Amino acid sequence: MARIIFKGFHKLKYINLSNTVGFDGSFLRVLGHRCNDSPLETLILRNCFSLQESEVLKFLNSLIAGNFISIQYIDVSSNKGLACDGERRTSKPNFPLEKLKEERSDVTFVAEFPSETKSLTDGNILDAIYGSDNLI
Repeated sequence: MARIIFKGFHKLKYINLSNTVGFDGSFLRVLGHRCNDSPLETLILRNCFSLQESEVLKFLNSLIAGNFISIQYIDVSSNKGLACDGERRTSKPNFPLEKLKEERSDVTFVAEFPSETKSLTDGNILDAIYGSDNLI
């Protein structure tokens, strides 16, 4: 699948790989360095069970460095958090969100994890959406 995406990547503006089985995000690193002139504006990776925290971090660092100049929206939210070290998962990834805001204020990055927010009926819906440290 990654080969197919990579082959046509220079033409895509929108990619939604939500719920993709076995997608760990490693191809993002390659794309970040080789496809700087890509027209990609939206990348949705919701509920990709194998998505690695480290790969998302590398991708964000690539954005901060100036790659993917046309990207505007990224969503890595997951009901189960992100994969990290072995079998572990995290719902509180350590992403450089302040640096991303400074360098790429045009990018909206969404990373919602249920364990961070209680049920929306337990509080104000705006607090659930905008109160998370993992949102820009």
